[in-house]
Amino acid sequence: MDNRRRQICYFIGAILGGVLGAFLIIHFFLIPYYEIEPPDKYDIFSELLFIFLAISGFGMFAFYHLYQDLRERLYKELGEELREGIERGQQQIMQDAENIREQAEEDRIFFISRFAYTSSVVYWRHYEAVGEGTPLYRTYLDYTIKEAKNALDYAEKLKDKSARKRYICDCKNNLAYHLAVRGDRKDKRNAHKLAKYVYDKAADYEKEFHWKEFHWIETYAWVLMRFAVRNTAEGQEEFETGLQIIKRLLTDEDIDSDDSTWRQRTRERYEAKFQIKL
Repeated sequence: MDNRRRQICYFIGAILGGVLGAFLIIHFFLIPYYEIEPPDKYDIFSELLFIFLAISGFGMFAFYHLYQDLRERLYKELGEELREGIERGQQQIMQDAENIREQAEEDRIFFISRFAYTSSVVYWRHYEAVGEGTPLYRTYLDYTIKEAKNALDYAEKLKDKSARKRYICDCKNNLAYHLAVRGDRKDKRNAHKLAKYVYDKAADYEKEFHWKEFHWIETYAWVLMRFAVRNTAEGQEEFETGLQIIKRLLTDEDIDSDDSTWRQRTRERYEAKFQIKL
């Protein structure tokens, strides 16, 4: 109810109240002094009826005014609650949409990383097929490293790294191993850093899950020995550290591998590459 309507209602109520008050004053205080004959029963009935109707009309008006005021207040409260509910709903919808967008972006990044990882494996298979010394072996190896690096770069862009921590370790392990295969001196620092990271994680996984990530351990040995300059004290120390790691790994009976030839192939590869006897 707006102010204009409220003012009109107050005005009408004042008039009715004044009329009723004037009637009562005249009827009960003035008329009795001037009446010559006592009123009969019909006069009394008509007066009582008039009073009843006047009071009823005033009461109905007051009730209507109260009803309108209560209805307006109720509509206002309901409108505020409805508006707040709509705002909360809109905020929830926006939050859900943002969560969906973030999850879609997370899935997109992971898909690109996974595709690059798979591509590095494919190039590595081609590299193994052509072998060292052939015209394409360096090309395939460079492509392997390029895709392995792309896989790691995208994996590290993932926001929820805890859910992909094993995959990220696989990416680091993959890149470190292939950098060591290529053996460029400029890659030594990065390869050491990546290999040491997965080597430490392998120890954590063994404590937590009682599962030995032997491929991560073997990569650290491979990187240490591959980049070691054996005619220097530092290089010889790195080589010996890697050698002890691979020896322990090849004699570890707790390693559970689906590849029954893994030990033999690994031993032959190290013996041929480093001219050692394991």
